[in-house]
Amino acid sequence: MPPKLSTLETLPHELQHNIFAQLLPASLSQVARTSSKVYSVVIPILYHSIELVDFENLDTGDPHDDTPIIRLLLLFSRNTYLASQVRELTHRCHLHLPDVWQDLPRMSFQSATISQDKRLHALLFLAIRNLTNVHTLRIIFGHHTISKSLLEGFLVDPLRTAHSPMRRLWLESCCLDGVRWAPSNPPLSSSLESIRCRRMNFDVEDHAEEFSNGIPLVPRFGFWLTRNKDRASPGDFGTYNTSSVVDPDVQRHGSNEDSIRWDNEIYQQFPMNKHLYAPLNPPYIVAGRPDILETLMPGRFIGLLMQGASKNLTNLVLDWVHDSPEYIAELRDAHFPNLRAFQVRNAVEPLSCLPLTDDFMLLGKPWSRFLRRHRSLQCLAWPIDLFLPLNSTPDTATREIIAQLGSTIKELRVDAQVNRHGEPVTSRSLEKEFSRPRSRRRAFIEHVVSRMEVLEVIKVEGSIPFDERREIIRALQLCPVRKVVIIGFIFTAHSTWNKLDGVIQTSLRYDQVDARSPIVERADADFSGLGEGRNRRLTPLEMEQVREQLGTEEHKSQGLFTGSYGSEYPTILETLSLTQASTVTELKFCGFNGAPLLFHPEIGTATRLWPLRYFHKLRNFVSAVTISTLFDRDNRTEEIVSLWQDREVGNSWHSDTSWKLFMMERFEPGNMARSVAQLVGPYLSEEALSSRHGVNVKILFMMWREVRSDLYEMTVQLGEGGKVRSFGNPRGEDDEDRRREGLETRGWF
Repeated sequence: MPPKLSTLETLPHELQHNIFAQLLPASLSQVARTSSKVYSVVIPILYHSIELVDFENLDTGDPHDDTPIIRLLLLFSRNTYLASQVRELTHRCHLHLPDVWQDLPRMSFQSATISQDKRLHALLFLAIRNLTNVHTLRIIFGHHTISKSLLEGFLVDPLRTAHSPMRRLWLESCCLDGVRWAPSNPPLSSSLESIRCRRMNFDVEDHAEEFSNGIPLVPRFGFWLTRNKDRASPGDFGTYNTSSVVDPDVQRHGSNEDSIRWDNEIYQQFPMNKHLYAPLNPPYIVAGRPDILETLMPGRFIGLLMQGASKNLTNLVLDWVHDSPEYIAELRDAHFPNLRAFQVRNAVEPLSCLPLTDDFMLLGKPWSRFLRRHRSLQCLAWPIDLFLPLNSTPDTATREIIAQLGSTIKELRVDAQVNRHGEPVTSRSLEKEFSRPRSRRRAFIEHVVSRMEVLEVIKVEGSIPFDERREIIRALQLCPVRKVVIIGFIFTAHSTWNKLDGVIQTSLRYDQVDARSPIVERADADFSGLGEGRNRRLTPLEMEQVREQLGTEEHKSQGLFTGSYGSEYPTILETLSLTQASTVTELKFCGFNGAPLLFHPEIGTATRLWPLRYFHKLRNFVSAVTISTLFDRDNRTEEIVSLWQDREVGNSWHSDTSWKLFMMERFEPGNMARSVAQLVGPYLSEEALSSRHGVNVKILFMMWREVRSDLYEMTVQLGEGGKVRSFGNPRGEDDEDRRREGLETRGWF
């Protein structure tokens, strides 16, 4: 009797799941129809993560058409089985995220004039009741009215929170104003384990002035882009506005009648479902007592969330939050028994900065009690100049807290307010405005960083002087550091110091005159070319001199660490190569001023990257690079992007044959990958390159689009001899796969 053949359906469930998980959603949908057994495996994968996203309907002129959202809500309102398979729910606007510098400080996220149809919110209520297994909710640049309904339905409804607990909440670039809550109800979602608030405002966004002047809102236009090509900066081409701002362009978009007509046209597509979206007031909000409802301000809503989740909360992240000091100050008295990650991040511009007062000193008296209550912290982020009070030597109690942090913190992130002119080599100013923060930063390095024992990840961001960045690295020389991230305006691995005025002297000036011929100004006599740098190594005498400058382990073990500040010491990358090269597996250097030129590796690259040859365990290297997209003084960005996206650009293609040949030779992804290999490959450790995984090199570069600037990335895997093993296409910030990877791989969420 012939042996029974195995089929896909006979494989163990786990193997089937792993196989089908590699397919795209469109393919999964087709596979699910092949058999009932396959259906039971595929459906949980297909519906595991769902997005509620609108789109711009060019046929009807509706800039925020909610049809895709309504289709999903109808499905989940009727089909409890499919609704029960959803584990992660994300709501976002189809527009790209606001720019953190140009848009975020001026942006209103109220968007109260879009997604306001009552039928939509009736469907939301019914769908949420069936989405019983959702444990992760993300609202990223969401429509205000939908955001409120989601928060009320998932976090306020006592029936939902009691039987279907929410574990993770991500709020980004959205408005929390107006969430309704009955104080007699149980605490808000006590099951939450992770809360991330990112790029948003904790204060109420007041538009009373616009309304008092009789300015009408134009329903449907909560967000839109205006294009101003006369601006001086190419990064300012696109600017966000909201419908609470009067603009002549808005009136051309439509009227209230248009909005009603668009909504009615949408619901005419679903005539059999009228009974589902009849307008109603959710009973968990009204409860027969509308007088007891409280409309929450954003800060109070977040406070109630933290209060309700205090027993289970493990991760709390406040990232680039505006107008937040009073709410952050209230955390000093909070107690989260299971807290592992506490991050106040990106305090890098005035709206998100904390006051430089003793009340916000993390190791001062008010906050020291918070640290004593949370002895299991493993991840900490805080402004670098808000750790120790001015001119204070840590007392016994403070040293105990520092020792506690040193024995538990595995990831540390510090930042400082950004200076748009870039980071200085060192800070020498005697003015109090600069001398006091400098004293606090250096006290942090010498008294706190040098006491870290188990730190594995260090992230430094903002305009922290280069010598202080270097001393942070040096102070960690006994820690098993595996990942280093340094972000600023100037390229981190820069090797040229201007010793006269203490300011970074860019080694080259790369004007976008023409992609074929960069203009380079040599600013120092020691500027090395490619040939010299490929074989550059420290001589034994140089290594001894550098180690003397860096200090000895004995001094550190005796508590004698003293910072060495100034420009006469090794660069950051040289310091890393002598202190952490044996443990580091990932390096990330962001800063576009003075970054290497992707298509001209012979210009300055050697002076920046040669110490990489000492990192034998390096697996990931991320670096900013500079490219030009100008050809005959014409910006060809859109054509280049179209080439990467493998689509036709029609009449926008230039007829110039020389340009087409040049574009393919330089910007075709395979040729770009080889350029990356030529730029970085010669300086990487051959031991690292020859490993099974090789070295993944990710380059970051700016592209000046018609509407806005866009940060692109491209990943190239290099193997033995610095040769290309594999590569991916360049991807912009709106790329779906890149965005999804960013959400799924985010640490401490």
